[in-house]
Amino acid sequence: MILRVDLPEGPFLADVGFGHQTATLPLRLQPGLEQQTLHEAMRLRPASEELVLEARLAGSWQHLYRFSLRPTPDIDYEVGNWFCATYPGLFTENLIVARAGAERMRHTFLNGRVTVRRDGEVVERRMVEGERALAVVLAEPFLLTLPDEGVAALLRQMSEKGILGASNPIFG
Repeated sequence: MILRVDLPEGPFLADVGFGHQTATLPLRLQPGLEQQTLHEAMRLRPASEELVLEARLAGSWQHLYRFSLRPTPDIDYEVGNWFCATYPGLFTENLIVARAGAERMRHTFLNGRVTVRRDGEVVERRMVEGERALAVVLAEPFLLTLPDEGVAALLRQMSEKGILGASNPIFG
């Protein structure tokens, strides 16, 4: 879900739920305008009766998603949410955490693999080894503090499901 917010300065796009590449500032709903966020430049490009959100990553413009400014009925969100929450795939079979951090850094945790990017370029990639390392990585860049038994349960579940260390093409 994205939100159109009408302010005295004009209409803006607010999207806090896109995950690892979400815009870190509201964007003016003005096609063609390059806008600097706290992390990278973004722009809206017209595509027929819709708009495409693009980000400049690693020196080139990359398509993030396409959307319409037409209002969406609540039932469409219910169906989409149900599908994402139940269909076997990315959100049901992986442990994913994403957070935009300081100094244009974006942190992603996927099944025990930590990736740190700046301006779309990978600056660090590592595997979390053991309960203590998992607790630290969840607490520091992601601000998630779990009791020891919760950390142990996450590690055990990733191992039992066979996803510990598994990658996904969406997260490169």
